Amino acid sequence: MQREISVDMYAGGLVFWKSSMTSADSLNQVCTDLGIKVNWQVIDEAKGLELALKDRYARQGKLIRAAKPVEMPRPDGKIDFCPSMVVVDESLQDKANAYSCSRCYWLDPLTWLVYFSEAGGSAQDAEHIDARRYRGQVQGASVGIGLEKIVEQVGGYKLRDNARIYYLPTVRMDRWAEVAAKFESLGMVFFRANCPADSETAAAVADNAAVELRAKYERLLASIAAQDQKLAASDSSKNVRQTASRKRAELLAELDAVKAEAAGIDASFRGLLNLAGEIGSEIDSAMALAILTTAN
Repeated sequence: MQREISVDMYAGGLVFWKSSMTSADSLNQVCTDLGIKVNWQVIDEAKGLELALKDRYARQGKLIRAAKPVEMPRPDGKIDFCPSMVVVDESLQDKANAYSCSRCYWLDPLTWLVYFSEAGGSAQDAEHIDARRYRGQVQGASVGIGLEKIVEQVGGYKLRDNARIYYLPTVRMDRWAEVAAKFESLGMVFFRANCPADSETAAAVADNAAVELRAKYERLLASIAAQDQKLAASDSSKNVRQTASRKRAELLAELDAVKAEAAGIDASFRGLLNLAGEIGSEIDSAMALAILTTAN
């Protein structure tokens, strides 16, 4: 009697996520804990005012449009130029649409309190508009962009363009699990699908990984060439030469890391790929040419 045995073989994982508006302080603290650097796009005053107005008026079908900044005098004599927006009523007609501006809103950049005036009248408190809930926050879409930078730092590769789905080789999954756990504590949701070690999947991963790895090592080679120019320049000071030599050594170490990344992907697919050999030989050839050029 022949028994069938099912063996699951995975080369890594496909990861993606759902993100929402999050405090920039919380995001920065998580990154600090993980030893990762990301520049989060924090909502500024103008965007905060726009979002708060949309909370109130979007469902009413009204239009929110930017207006000239409003001058707000301070006790010390200085003047703040506050971002302002108008709420526009639109009426649809047979031949053309008509628009009328009902009121103008502006935001105090110090307090994030909102004020409004009707047709140039006196300023009034806009207690019905809450912009302070957006202060110090990062929008969900911007959080997603930041997570893309993080998964790339961890060692992930976008599976296809225009889609936030990344491939992570098996050797990187433990680190990604650590990252995901930290961000899950902020309310984000992460998904992972096992990536089978078959030839078609390997080819798809290899194509995308090769593009990113080549772009990475080409940037490194350009930086090395710049350091070589400083070392070769007759007017370079001793400090400049020492700094260039140190940076060059760091860049060479990063080139070796690119080779290691390629080898890690190869190892995940158990011999289906030779990405490390291709990328490694390209780097070695480019380095040899750079050394020859420098010598000449």
